[in-house]
Amino acid sequence: MKLICLVAVFLTFASCKKTEGSVGSVVVEQSLKVSFVNNDKKDILKTLGEVSVSKMRLYYLINGKRILYHDPKLSDPYGIKLIVPNDQAKPYVIQLFLNNVGTLGENVTSTTYLTWEDGREDTIVGTFYNDENNRILAKFKFNGVEGGLKEKEGIVIVRE
Repeated sequence: MKLICLVAVFLTFASCKKTEGSVGSVVVEQSLKVSFVNNDKKDILKTLGEVSVSKMRLYYLINGKRILYHDPKLSDPYGIKLIVPNDQAKPYVIQLFLNNVGTLGENVTSTTYLTWEDGREDTIVGTFYNDENNRILAKFKFNGVEGGLKEKEGIVIVRE
């Protein structure tokens, strides 16, 4: 019996073949975390509440057309996740899944629109570093405010 198991294991490993140029996992970092405060430094997302935030939508600009981001297989199907902090002194954050429809091997600049329940809209232009193993947001402009790798983990936007 041991001999049969040993032969089966040997045949299994012998039949495995590494393909030249095969790629392992791909690192994907396409999100941006944003907090919104008013001029008095009050947390706009906290004031709005989860119901209003759930009505926000992301649109991708693809070939000159605005396309609603929606993937029903995801826990956040509209590409927006509300992050409620454990510490009440910290602001609420939304994590946005930005448009990166470029192919691997190309650096891509793309546009994402964030629409609010009241009709306001924000424009995010992201520049992504794409190579064989990565799709990473390298820099962005949020309504013209520039940010990079450090700011993508927590930019604060002041608005009325």
